[in-house]
Amino acid sequence: MIKRIITVTLLVCLVLGAAFAQEKARDHIAKAQEFMKEQNYEAAVASYEAAKRIGPWNNKNEVELNAVKERRMDQLRNQADGLFQAGNYNEAIEMYTSAMKFATPTSRNVVHAIQARIVESQAAVDKQVADAQAQSAQERTATSRATVVKGNDYFTNGQFAFAVTEYENAVKIGGLNPAETTEANRLITEAKNILAKIESYNRNLRDEDFNISQNASDGKLTITKYNAAESKTVSITGKSHTFILGILDVVIPARLHDTEITIIGPNAFKNTGITSVVVPEEVIEIGAGAFSGNRLEKVTFGSKLVKILGGTPEGQKEVTEEGAFEGNHALAEIIFPNTLTEIGARAFKDCGLINVKFGATLTASRVVTIYESAFRNNKLTELNLPPELKTIHRFAFNKNQIQTLQIPSKVELVYQGVFTDNPLTTLIIPASLSTTVTMNELECPRIGADHAQFGNFVSAFPESVTRVTLPAAMHDSNMLNFPTNLRSYYISQNRAASVYTMSGQGIWRRQ
Repeated sequence: MIKRIITVTLLVCLVLGAAFAQEKARDHIAKAQEFMKEQNYEAAVASYEAAKRIGPWNNKNEVELNAVKERRMDQLRNQADGLFQAGNYNEAIEMYTSAMKFATPTSRNVVHAIQARIVESQAAVDKQVADAQAQSAQERTATSRATVVKGNDYFTNGQFAFAVTEYENAVKIGGLNPAETTEANRLITEAKNILAKIESYNRNLRDEDFNISQNASDGKLTITKYNAAESKTVSITGKSHTFILGILDVVIPARLHDTEITIIGPNAFKNTGITSVVVPEEVIEIGAGAFSGNRLEKVTFGSKLVKILGGTPEGQKEVTEEGAFEGNHALAEIIFPNTLTEIGARAFKDCGLINVKFGATLTASRVVTIYESAFRNNKLTELNLPPELKTIHRFAFNKNQIQTLQIPSKVELVYQGVFTDNPLTTLIIPASLSTTVTMNELECPRIGADHAQFGNFVSAFPESVTRVTLPAAMHDSNMLNFPTNLRSYYISQNRAASVYTMSGQGIWRRQ
């Protein structure tokens, strides 16, 4: 009986494992097809090959994979032809060699043509070197030094293979003094070491690429550190240049060591140089500094994320933690899942955000709190705030390019400086902000107060506003830093709910 139970259990595990593998393979194929539409054939090949490793695999999939490989090979071949025609033979050889990696059983004729062009390119390179060697000693020195300069340019721009070729050519040509030759050989070694390191990262992510801890609450996992990226600093002409190496387009696995990931811990991916990240579906929390200081251009959140935690509030003597995504200057757009409820202090401060979307649809968003400086110093020109929002902490949207703003009807507190340093001209204030609020037995305004320092009232809005929709019976304390003539005119109108506009002469009128 026990043997039968064990056998059945093993069969169930095999069936479930096969089903899971089948689902993952389908996901990879779907991604490959999306990459195909974008003409990103190299990424499509990688996705198809990932699916092939997992299985199941059929003849139709193989045909699709080969078709994508051939398109990528044609892309690279055309680029190499352009380099060849321009006389950039070393670069052409590298590009032709890259194209060969995508050869298929049906592309033999193309492969033969590429091989012939590689031979032709190498002959042209050899002739260039021979011509240089035939020059006078003075001419050879000038040519070699110019070749080293070209190699330096390639190296500093991260084109390491091209740099190696130029340095090696400089050494072949001769004419360098012993110190210059030693330096060229050092840089050849440095570049080759970097190329070897890059090749070592040409793989899928593995469990050991992450440090983890187990959550005491549910036994699931928190990622505490990402290990598949590193920096390498090289001195070139006396200046230090740092290069980021690793797997920089990161799709975080849903499970590690066969256990679900639910939290990305503080500073887990900080300063790793990653350029894109996909957060797993089951992740509910992202810690302070988790992705700060990177080169992120794209972030994709899972559909169950609840909290993006904050860093150290500004104004404290020491900043011990940065915001979760702070300092990603190339991050232009972010789309939050509907499940998100809070965005922590400095979470997206000093990014390059042009567009922020709260939820797949705005009405579905559950964000209720946006903490201090969360979106400070970005490039936002439009802002549609979520309808469930209740509190906006100080400087949350300070230093952007917002011109028109409607504050949602459920907002109860707008702290100091929230929208200052914006070219804001049109503002709609809801009735929920008209009264005072009792905090620590003190009556405080709902707009512009720093409730951590009672009595410190600073405008939440810039003075550039020329059109404002005000609710009825706004309390004076909520208008402390409104333009004096607006406040006086509003009171003269018996604090009536209306749209108030300012003419070019600074005179306010009620519509």
